[in-house]
Amino acid sequence: MAGKVLIFGTFDILHPGHISLIKKAKEYGEVHVVVALDETVAAIKGRVPLHSVHQRKRSLEQYGVIPHVGDMYDRLRVFREVNPQTVVLGHDQFVFVDQLNSYIQEHKITTQIIVHTAFHPELFTSSKIQHALSDPDAAFLLIDKLSGEPSLQTVTQLRKITGIKQIGFAGTLDPLASGLLVCGISQACSLLDWWHLFPKTYEAEVRLGEASDTYDRTGIMKKVSDRKPSKSEVAEALSTFKGHLEQMPPMFSAKKIEGKRLYTLARNGETVERKSQTVNIFEMTLVSYEYPLVKFRVTCSTGTYVRSIAHELGEKLGVGAVLSELRRTAIGPFSSEQAHSVADILPDSWRETGVPILYALNALISYLFPEM
Repeated sequence: MAGKVLIFGTFDILHPGHISLIKKAKEYGEVHVVVALDETVAAIKGRVPLHSVHQRKRSLEQYGVIPHVGDMYDRLRVFREVNPQTVVLGHDQFVFVDQLNSYIQEHKITTQIIVHTAFHPELFTSSKIQHALSDPDAAFLLIDKLSGEPSLQTVTQLRKITGIKQIGFAGTLDPLASGLLVCGISQACSLLDWWHLFPKTYEAEVRLGEASDTYDRTGIMKKVSDRKPSKSEVAEALSTFKGHLEQMPPMFSAKKIEGKRLYTLARNGETVERKSQTVNIFEMTLVSYEYPLVKFRVTCSTGTYVRSIAHELGEKLGVGAVLSELRRTAIGPFSSEQAHSVADILPDSWRETGVPILYALNALISYLFPEM
């Protein structure tokens, strides 16, 4: 029979770090949660929580745990009442841990204490999220970027429209590419790396028989072959782009080496040594093939270069290939159909088009922990 497990915390703004802790605790049995009183939070953190202890209890119940209200004056009361076989602590939990250890040793209790490995601590802290939530301008804008425009041009346009200088984006889209570009406004910029945890979906068009130094049609082109591969050849070659793969960043890319963008070095005629990186191709689908054009849809991890896939496809077929069109159609559950063109973003109503921080956070939790 599974034992009882106890975890402690404030759980004011539930984020993936909390859900990861709950998931770990469930491996050891029935999970009981000590939820800190509002007064305890204020005393320890110097601020009152956004949500009352009863609201925080209700939020936790949806994850199948048994919440208990903590005790400001007797912090071990719930521990004694539950009598857990296991206590799972977060990586940064230090308050009253010495008191807990002393109590366990003094009373010769067999409860084991486990410290859970942090889940992306650089991305998920309640203080960072609360700081962003306190900013009325903080939100994410889903922009449908036009082909031919650099991603930075989109940011420049949004700064003029909103009057806010602090705007960034998650994941550069090459000038050739169109589609979904997530922009962070104001303090939401500090949370943009959340979006890198979502998979990204692209629709690509590749032209066979040619090659270029940029791996797309914007570079210096050269003819490679007139051979026309069969549809089965193309399908078989595309099928090899599945799962975890090692991919070399192209010289014409925004990746930095020693503080310099690779495309800057490439434009100066320099070629530098690059390290391959592991990418994950979740899904690869051949949409159509009519020589010389191959159209495919790919869902992949952040950091995947679709231009490199096009280039490698040409090498596998022995005929060369360049990326001729690219559109990002989705980032996780957010699609380009939900996005707005920059022309649709207006100075007096742009806030109404934004994705709220908590909405994006809950979508990320659902993606990362579907079983919860």
